[in-house]
Amino acid sequence: MALPDYGHPLNLALDVKRIRLKWNDAAARYLVTDEVELAMPADGEKKEEDEPTYAFSLVRQFMRMDEVGPFHLENKYIEVESPAFVAAAQEVMKGRRDIAWGRKPLQKDELIAFMGAFTNYVDDLEKGETAEEQEQVEHVRFLMSFLRTEYREHIRDLENLRSLQVTTFELIWSIMLPGMILLTWDAMTATPRAVRLVSLEMTHGSSDKPRSWTLHCEFVTVNGDTPGIAEITFSIPHFIGAKRILELAAYPFEQLSIPDQEAKKLTLIERGKKCWRLKTGVTGTMTMSRTLWKTKSRIILDDEMYNRYCRNGGVPNMICDLDGEVPFPESRKDLDDDEYFLMSPRLYGYTLADRDWLMFHVDRIEDIQWSDTVFQGLDMDPEDKKLVKTLVEEHTGMAIDTEANKKLGITARKFDDFVESKGLGLIFNLHGASMPIRSQM
Repeated sequence: MALPDYGHPLNLALDVKRIRLKWNDAAARYLVTDEVELAMPADGEKKEEDEPTYAFSLVRQFMRMDEVGPFHLENKYIEVESPAFVAAAQEVMKGRRDIAWGRKPLQKDELIAFMGAFTNYVDDLEKGETAEEQEQVEHVRFLMSFLRTEYREHIRDLENLRSLQVTTFELIWSIMLPGMILLTWDAMTATPRAVRLVSLEMTHGSSDKPRSWTLHCEFVTVNGDTPGIAEITFSIPHFIGAKRILELAAYPFEQLSIPDQEAKKLTLIERGKKCWRLKTGVTGTMTMSRTLWKTKSRIILDDEMYNRYCRNGGVPNMICDLDGEVPFPESRKDLDDDEYFLMSPRLYGYTLADRDWLMFHVDRIEDIQWSDTVFQGLDMDPEDKKLVKTLVEEHTGMAIDTEANKKLGITARKFDDFVESKGLGLIFNLHGASMPIRSQM
């Protein structure tokens, strides 16, 4: 069953070829045996002498423990020769950054885990009218059909567990797909947070440490006034039997009901927007922050100084900007809701009351409630007082006379000192007779 010619240089046959490879000690490599057969031969078709290139190959590698012992199955993988399928897989499995698509082999579990995503992709693609789109649909549907036939019992067990929203330790890979959003619990703030899964791997245990799954994830952080991506790792320790997915240390966000997803995402987006506002606006705030202890104090948010002086760990390192490039001053600073959604609930800075460098819970930080009566009681000429107020409002971005200035800190970040990065502070030297009002300013 060959595909119509859409300009591909190879004579592709839409079928699966089974290949057995046996290890040969003399050759020090796997050699092909004589068993080569079609997985789904068309009725009445015979193999031609000049065999075409098959779209897919199921390769099984056999090895034996000694020279006279029996061969046993060592590895099994699927080779993909179909450019149409690769084009679809690059879109569906784009979260898998560790796959080199120039390398043909794929593990069956990699494909089985994404079967639902492949099905949704071709359902949408069937509306396409181009020959390339129809070719992708045909090749994807063929391989999905083959997988369901070849591994029907395995797939049925996975689907049964998913319908019950449970999983086993060995099958964590089937529900944790790279690129998906996970919901987990932040230990410091005791609040939920969202992260994006990059990759996962099983860590083999030892006598004093059980096996575990290590989840490598990423989230959005802010360095100065530049947002970007940082990394974080979670661990799922070994457990026996089936466990509810929602009870895992981190679980797919899609496991929540649709109403819960909408409510949770809205809450985390608003928290992310507040975090961005605090990081790029005025840093003097009043906080009822949960750290290792509770404190009520004005704080200064400063990642650079926190890294320099705090002895209890540093700010997460930014590995790239929001577009995956090396961070630089011109990096994109306009975040969308999906990026606010992935922001950390932690902020870093200094408490003026405790005189210590601490981590802060963004939800517990409040803007300083400035007292107008203190400023009004300042003994200055009216014109000088108006000038001071105007300078402060303009410098901090607190003026609301224009649409652009309604967000705290927007105006301030447009200005820098004559010495670049020297600082964005504004200092007044108020002099005269000693009085309480001046000290409160």
